[in-house]
Amino acid sequence: MWVSQYGDTHYKDRLVHKVKDGYLVGAHRDRSTFYREFSADEIDAMLLRLRLKLVKSFPFWKNQARLYEKA
Repeated sequence: MWVSQYGDTHYKDRLVHKVKDGYLVGAHRDRSTFYREFSADEIDAMLLRLRLKLVKSFPFWKNQARLYEKA
């Protein structure tokens, strides 16, 4: 199961510094996180390389929820 945020404007407001293909979130804190949105095609391609195939996609507010199984 893959679940990730996608298109959440509240989250995007916290993106601080652009770093290559993503952003640092909360860079002025003790800890920062890295954030990057992936399209459904990018997710499928990544997991296909791990020999997983898409079984079902679930509508889940502003998130991507996708179920995979071994190919």
